Amino acid sequence: MSTAVSPDFTISGPLLVCSSGTPFSLSNVASSASITWTATPSNLFTVSNGGGANATLTAANNANGQGTLTFTINSNCGNQLQVERTVWVGLTQYLYFSASYSHSQGILLSTPYVGGGATAQWSVNGVQHGSRKSPKINEYLFEDRDEKSLQRIMEQAGADIMALGHTHKPYHRVLKNEDGTHRHAINIGSVGKPKDGDNRACYVLLEITPETTMKKPELKVEFLRVAYDFKSVAQSVEASPLPNEYADMLRKAY
Repeated sequence: MSTAVSPDFTISGPLLVCSSGTPFSLSNVASSASITWTATPSNLFTVSNGGGANATLTAANNANGQGTLTFTINSNCGNQLQVERTVWVGLTQYLYFSASYSHSQGILLSTPYVGGGATAQWSVNGVQHGSRKSPKINEYLFEDRDEKSLQRIMEQAGADIMALGHTHKPYHRVLKNEDGTHRHAINIGSVGKPKDGDNRACYVLLEITPETTMKKPELKVEFLRVAYDFKSVAQSVEASPLPNEYADMLRKAY
């Protein structure tokens, strides 16, 4: 048995499963294929298994949480192939993040947002060193980057919120999409080597609440600075084989 990773098989359907029946369907399968499906964990759903390329899921009473819908394709050769997707049941009380890493794309974080009796989806899908433009992952994205260029990079990454570094200069830019929603490009600065004239360590606190939505431009992004003994660190650099220029950069934060 194997899990499908090819885009040939896709499961269509909404992100959220509510108390009423929510339909899902498996596409690009032969009409003669033998297909079964399961929804786990079973306690989240009133019915957790069935047959065919269509499944209808209903949330169990007071159910909340993350579930998995799995279609199993049984071939005429006796092999099985599984196609999976994550579903969210009820009004989730927490924000669940999924993460993966690759050298070309960096750390990918994604989560659904559910609140106010309606559903929307946004993703923090672009935590990388420099840029999501493969193979230019070390590309500098400065604050004055052309807006259309930055929008294009985020669109290609499928990111509503993109956190990056590399320039060592913190900023938060709000970009407005054609449909009225917004994207956020956030440079988190640098802990060990700030280059914005402030030699304190810098990091970002991103606050996401049930009211967070990409329909509004507001997003609470706080740049926090922490003082440390950079003079001693600079002296240690000068006493090491490293170039003395690095020590000067620490002292002057450039």
